[in-house]
Amino acid sequence: MKHFALFFLIILSFYAFLHFYLMIRARHFFKVQKLPLFIKLLWIFLALSYPLGQFLKSVVFSLGFPLFLIGSLYLGFILYFFLITLLLEIVFLVLRFFKKNSSAIKKKLGQWGFFLCCVFFIVGWVQFYHHETKVFKVPITASGKNLKIAVLADVHYGSPFITQNYLAQVFQKTQKMNPDLILFAGDLIDSAL
Repeated sequence: MKHFALFFLIILSFYAFLHFYLMIRARHFFKVQKLPLFIKLLWIFLALSYPLGQFLKSVVFSLGFPLFLIGSLYLGFILYFFLITLLLEIVFLVLRFFKKNSSAIKKKLGQWGFFLCCVFFIVGWVQFYHHETKVFKVPITASGKNLKIAVLADVHYGSPFITQNYLAQVFQKTQKMNPDLILFAGDLIDSAL
């Protein structure tokens, strides 16, 4: 139990540090000296929504599930924001090296970075619901028979964003291909079922 508590404390500390770092960088990107209290409280709520939602789902599902959904979306957005922020940090270092370290350039790049983050998030959300079919013909001479193999990946059954209707569409599309064999390549389930 002691090791679990230490592990939990390390993860929680990293999670808090990450949000603190991103809040500071967001202030720099938008040249805001102090974030309004409403924004700080909203950010804290969003940051806590996933872990609280996970916990509350097992206690009071009707209260925990909406928090879990909000937190899941927030974590997806924050991942993009973190990656773009790291990329911007590298760009800022290069600009400093070439003595082009003006605050106007940083502000403009930061705002474009945030805009890109929003675009990536929306595109990722749209792509999430559009499954893709690719057909490859691979000759296998030793068998003497042509096999039709369907490979399904990233089904994420159990995810709150995967509906029964979506799964039915995926499996109907797979059945229409009339495969001899169906392989699941990974990410079949997405949480405790």
